[in-house]
Formats: sequence, C-alpha cells, structure tokens
Amino acid sequence: MLLCHNGNHGKDIVTFMDETRRRRMFEDVKIICKDSAVLWAHAAVLGCLSPFLKSLLIVDSPEEDSSKTLVLPDVHSSVMKKTLEALYKGNVTLQKSLVDPILNVLQLLKCETPCTELKESPPPLPPSHFHPSTLFVQTLGEEKSLNKCVMCSKTFLHPQNLKIHLQSHLGLQVQLKKCFSCKRVFGRNLEYEL
Repeated sequence: MLLCHNGNHGKDIVTFMDETRRRRMFEDVKIICKDSAVLWAHAAVLGCLSPFLKSLLIVDSPEEDSSKTLVLPDVHSSVMKKTLEALYKGNVTLQKSLVDPILNVLQLLKCETPCTELKESPPPLPPSHFHPSTLFVQTLGEEKSLNKCVMCSKTFLHPQNLKIHLQSHLGLQVQLKKCFSCKRVFGRNLEYEL
C-alpha cells in the first residue's frame, strides 16, 4: 500500500477559505456589528474554531434555513474584520490598540486557543522575489539579535542568511552565493553550509 500525501493540504484549505472570505463566496453567516456594518463569514470556519458558535450556526437538518445572523452590538466592524482575518488565517498583523478588543471578541465567541503568541512585526524587508506569504521572525535577546526560521526554527545571525535559508524551504534557487558573515563564496549547496 502507498500513502499519497499532500504536504500543503492544510495550507491550501486555509488559503482557499481566506480567499472565499475576501471574495465573499459561499458565505452563510451574516454578522451585524455595533456600527451597523454587515460582515459575512462561513459557519464551517467559525464552528470549527468555537464549539459555542458550532452549536449556534451549524444546521443539523437540510430543511432548516442554512443562513444565520450573528448580532454583536458591542463589537465595532473594524475589530470584527481583524478578528475574522485572525480566525481564517491563524495570524493577523494589527496595531497594539486592537489587541485587547480582538482578544475580548475571541473570548466572547468562545474560540479555543485564540491567540498563543504575540510578536512585534519585523521591519519591512527590501523588495525580493520571495513569495509574499513567507514569514520572518526575529527573536530579540539581551545579547545579539537572532533571525529564526519559522519553518524549522534554525537561527541565523544575519538576516540575509535567513533569507537564503528560507529560499531552500520554498524550493527557490538561491541567488546569493556569498556568505555575509565569512565572505566565503559557495556553490549550489549554500544552505548546507549555513
């Protein structure tokens, strides 16, 4: 027997569901916010993340009306938009002033494990041919700043070496062949030398 495995399966589903949210496709939950703004979402996504919402939104019988309305009179639409982004993508970039309101909404909706980690966003990187979904995480310590790969947790002293390393994860061809720390020139296997 052979196992056919798609390593991107979960990522593909998350990407597709976020795209359907942004393009307003297949939505079946109407969310009315404090400022009378109407947002739309998917019962399957909300129910997956909150047993409370699952009990409210998931229809057991096909005869019932499948669209539901969720009224949140104390939640502003700007906060709910960012909350939905976090629920659909698993992460969100936001201003510090929105952290507590979003955590309050997640608690109100009884979302399980809504936020496990808060990080400062790294400074913008110079333009490159990296895929826009590539994440860079900087761990700032007392001693020296380390750049950590979000895929395998390997750390690098130089951000450019992390960039090269991430290219190997993404299957991209490494363009830079000179190490920034030791100035050695490497061939095709630069990622193995790091």
